[in-house]
Amino acid sequence: MNSGIIYNVQIGSPTDAELRAQLQLLSQIAKEPTFNQLRTQEQLGYIVMSGMTEQAGSLNFRFLVQSEKKPDYVETRIEAFMDWLKEHLETLSEEDFEKQKASLIAKKEEKPKNLGEETQRFLGRITDKYYEFDRRESFFFARCAYTDGLGEKEVVSLRSTTKEHVLDLFMKAIHPSSETRSKLSTHLVSTYSGVKFDMAAAEPLMGEFVKHGVPVDQTAIGALLAAKPDLQQVKDFALDLISKAPLGEQIKEGLKTMIGGLKGTEAAPESSSEVSVRSSNVYIEDIDKFKAGLKPSKPASPVEPLVVSAKL
Repeated sequence: MNSGIIYNVQIGSPTDAELRAQLQLLSQIAKEPTFNQLRTQEQLGYIVMSGMTEQAGSLNFRFLVQSEKKPDYVETRIEAFMDWLKEHLETLSEEDFEKQKASLIAKKEEKPKNLGEETQRFLGRITDKYYEFDRRESFFFARCAYTDGLGEKEVVSLRSTTKEHVLDLFMKAIHPSSETRSKLSTHLVSTYSGVKFDMAAAEPLMGEFVKHGVPVDQTAIGALLAAKPDLQQVKDFALDLISKAPLGEQIKEGLKTMIGGLKGTEAAPESSSEVSVRSSNVYIEDIDKFKAGLKPSKPASPVEPLVVSAKL
């Protein structure tokens, strides 16, 4: 029933410690406003996140939104938020910027609380095959490609990072106005069409069922809900229960009226002329041809020479 969008912008190499530090700071500044604006205020969906991601050969910044709304519309809201973020960065006071830096440095300089945390950090560095063991990153985040780690080199870079550095990175590599950015937006469009069942709207009806002793097979209800029924399927199920219940006709008619009044949520239309993505977007018609034309990323390789020592 939900659609989704991954709005991904490629930034640079994951071995660039200075770039990682600046992008991590930008991610921290943008994290809470992203959630507040796109999820809390605009209610685009339950899952809303933004931040730095990393994979072999590529450092990225991305937005991920799962929504009942059309992906084209969600993309326009993501880009509208980036306009807001631009203004936010421009007007951010030096005091607040320094607080963001201090907060990030404090988190990344925190020592592992136990042997398990330390093991996870080292294991993450082995998994990504860069073997940069001074980075502060957990195995969980490494597997999910969400980088949340800064090592000694990044902390040094972070201390000298200014607001202008972060704003310049944002404008050149991420903001839609940039002519040099590299962006890929993936849209997952729901094929569901119809009216979703609103469980909250059925609570008064369930109360009447209990009041009049309508027998309800809990196993059958569980199977129905597991199938993600639409509104009409739920109504048919409830009417069938009433028809089999030993109730007076007046009570049955009252319950049928309540069933008829059940509400649902209209599914988002598959297409709409109301919104559209930027005209500069190029749609990928042939995914194989597109992939064949891409320049391969540089494979992961140790950032420092590996030294093997042994005691005899």
